[in-house]
Amino acid sequence: MAVLGWHSRAARYYQAAMNLSNKLNDQWGAAHAMNHSSLGSLGASRYEDTIVKATPGTIAFSILGDLLETHFAHFSIGMSNYGLGQLDKALEKSKWIFESCVRHGDNVFGPMAFCLWARASRGDFPFDELVGCLGVLPGNNLASICVSMAEGYWHTHHGRTQEAVDAFEQAWQISWSNSYLVTYNSWVLSDYAAALRLHAQTVKQVDPEKESSIPRRWHKIARWANYVSWVLPPERPRALRELALAHMAQGHLKKAWKLANKSCLKAQETKSAYEYAKSLLVLGETAKKLGRPEADDQIRNAQRDIDRLKKAVDDLIKCYQPMT
Repeated sequence: MAVLGWHSRAARYYQAAMNLSNKLNDQWGAAHAMNHSSLGSLGASRYEDTIVKATPGTIAFSILGDLLETHFAHFSIGMSNYGLGQLDKALEKSKWIFESCVRHGDNVFGPMAFCLWARASRGDFPFDELVGCLGVLPGNNLASICVSMAEGYWHTHHGRTQEAVDAFEQAWQISWSNSYLVTYNSWVLSDYAAALRLHAQTVKQVDPEKESSIPRRWHKIARWANYVSWVLPPERPRALRELALAHMAQGHLKKAWKLANKSCLKAQETKSAYEYAKSLLVLGETAKKLGRPEADDQIRNAQRDIDRLKKAVDDLIKCYQPMT
């Protein structure tokens, strides 16, 4: 139900599983139901609720020796940290999960933690040194998607926009061909759209006269990201923002302003501080083009919050010690 976007119905099934396990005095089943219900909360963008549900599992399953469930609980918390805009906490959690997965041979959550690490650090991490630590098994589509996305972030950080587009396109092709688009890789389309946007800007700066289909691809993927985000709430603010940027590039300023404003409202609903700040920046830039009086304050406040959140991550990156 959660995968299909029926989050209220999914919550009822999770609760029924916990009630039945308690009725049968099945403590193991109740623990699993609680741990997995955190995924339902995550898929519905209830990040604080996710942390509350997943935290007991980080202790209980560690004591019980169930590494997969332990990593599951930690990863749900890390994803929620990112969703709440706590990029530094998401970075720390993803590094811990990655190193634990590598040491214990967990090829399920290792690639996922690798992708979250790349996302939280904005690609400022040693992809080429760490990717060899992962065991991406044949048929593990989610692992392949996550590694490709992590590579895309890495290329983006280093300004290799064409390589970033290729990496995100590969991740999307795997998702599309296998009908595999879930909470754990829900941002792949928005990432693909953002990579195309950055590449279009780069091509325009290098050779303004060059005819290219990149902007058309960008606008098409941005529209698809917006459609898909209707059943993937965590991606709703970002998908709306990417579509707003696409309309801004086409000169549709009023439409862009409405989409950016809606993105801000969705980010506020889910308490997504980082997404809200980035959407507010786009809203302010659009408002400035429209001559609206609130534009300068919006841009200034958004940039201040973005810089603050990024600085916390940058300080952690400087202190990073590679695993041994």
